[in-house]
Amino acid sequence: GNKLEMHFLNLTLEKQAINLSQILPLLLLFIHVFQREIETIFIHKYSNRYIDFVNFAAGASYYIFTPFTLATCLGDNFQPQTIHFYSLALLFIFGSFMQIHSHYVLASLRGSNHLSQYAIPKSFFFRFISSPHYFAEIIIYFSFCLFRGFTNLSINLLFLFVLINLSHSAYKTHNWYKLKFKESYPANRKMLIPFII
Repeated sequence: GNKLEMHFLNLTLEKQAINLSQILPLLLLFIHVFQREIETIFIHKYSNRYIDFVNFAAGASYYIFTPFTLATCLGDNFQPQTIHFYSLALLFIFGSFMQIHSHYVLASLRGSNHLSQYAIPKSFFFRFISSPHYFAEIIIYFSFCLFRGFTNLSINLLFLFVLINLSHSAYKTHNWYKLKFKESYPANRKMLIPFII
């Protein structure tokens, strides 16, 4: 009786144990959200235009519900290979650096007295694509899928949402740049993915 109960209790505890492979995506998401908050407060320079309420609500709800999506990793038996750990770390760090750098470049184009003026960004990542900050966000969420070996449906759907949403935003941004700056906008600059699209 007692030995059998202890055996089942041990099996239950083992199944509920959360290891680093399950927590790492949530930890990196927390770092990402914290980074985005820091950027929003200290780096971004906004124009006098008002944000659409629907866009605000979508953005706020996205960052509220995304951790629940990644929480689907908790308690499962997935054990990533070592290569998944390294790929997650490298892609996440690269995407985070690209995003911070891109937001800094965009903010530096708008001096404190010139919030309504626009200029063509020309720094490193902007030499190749119009929206490196969107591409960086896509890379960050792709790293979560790669880490899980594309086995978690919730994370795959989250990545698909990010990919579609930011691809659409990049399309609109690229067209806005071309319309605003006409012939002075670099003709060889791609929309979202360097050398491809």
